[in-house]
Amino acid sequence: MTNTNVVERKENLSFPEFERNYLRPNRPVVVAGAVDSWPALERWTPDFFARKYQGRKVSCRNDPTDWTMDSYVAALRSSTPERPLGYLRNLNIQPDYPDLVPDIEPKLRLAAPDWLSSRLMPRDWLRPNHLNQLFISGRGARITLHYDDWKTHNTVSNVYGEKRFVLFDPTQSEFLYRRGDERSGGDYILSAVDPWRPDFKAHPLFDRARPLSVVIGKGDTLFVPAGWWHSSFTESTCISVSSSFANWSNWRALVVEIGRLRSNENTIKRAAVQAYLSAAGAILGALHGLGIDL
Repeated sequence: MTNTNVVERKENLSFPEFERNYLRPNRPVVVAGAVDSWPALERWTPDFFARKYQGRKVSCRNDPTDWTMDSYVAALRSSTPERPLGYLRNLNIQPDYPDLVPDIEPKLRLAAPDWLSSRLMPRDWLRPNHLNQLFISGRGARITLHYDDWKTHNTVSNVYGEKRFVLFDPTQSEFLYRRGDERSGGDYILSAVDPWRPDFKAHPLFDRARPLSVVIGKGDTLFVPAGWWHSSFTESTCISVSSSFANWSNWRALVVEIGRLRSNENTIKRAAVQAYLSAAGAILGALHGLGIDL
């Protein structure tokens, strides 16, 4: 894997410019200043979470350790690239940590509107409405190369520390060795390649992949477009907030992806779900053209 390019960086990007140059073309970008008004930038540190949630049980994916928030934070200091601590990720803020919500307001404009949370969708369908997720990780922690469920867009806003991302556009999927076929559910969106320590003997085509790379620090927001493969490597103890969303820019891709995920279901039921989503998208798109977002 060679010729790594860098994700574009913009200061205080306006929404019309974001929509025109990145959202509609499905291109990643780092926006500095998008969350400058969040109180979390000044309040959130590892010690803040250790004090606020002392004794609260938390768990890391693929890690059997019985953690509490304070014991996990204490262990962050020992995390290294050679022996990274488990990744505390995808913690649902609104339903499970509602007292954190005021710290991440106002809502990130780049991640709106979210049609999955519109009044035309069943409430909390696929995931809770208007959801943000919390990520805490120690130095060296990595996330498997993947693209996000349902072909949603995603934003990652760093509140503390630094995190490096590598991204591959959807046309490079043939070089990334999916773990499963179209009927394999979640495995289909995962790559067998570790982009940070690639094994070119096991995955020779990966040498032809052309990634984008970027390091995001405190106050930076990375836009990861729908279908873009990405993985992160924590450079220093890091706290981030993510938000996934779908709207006019990726709704068609989402409808197709939902159909793929339901390929083992009754054909009539699957077609009905896709038809409803397509009709809802047409209505929401027409309303958006009139300046109305439900």
